[in-house]
Amino acid sequence: MLKGRVKEYNPDRRYGIIVETSTGAEFVVYANYVNIKKGDDLKVGQNVEFDPQDNRSETWAVNVRVLDNESTREAE
Repeated sequence: MLKGRVKEYNPDRRYGIIVETSTGAEFVVYANYVNIKKGDDLKVGQNVEFDPQDNRSETWAVNVRVLDNESTREAE
């Protein structure tokens, strides 16, 4: 898995961009490929890990998991 940071994310369109940490490469992310609690969205600046997947002219981020998930953690 690669590590990166959410560069931008539009919750209305359920689409965004993740920048890979070591290379700066950009990956397209769709909400369908994010493992996150229902009702939550990715937020700009969140650290994530993901698998890259080539798809025609783009490379997608799939199996996306938030690493610094303070905003997605349920209150104890």
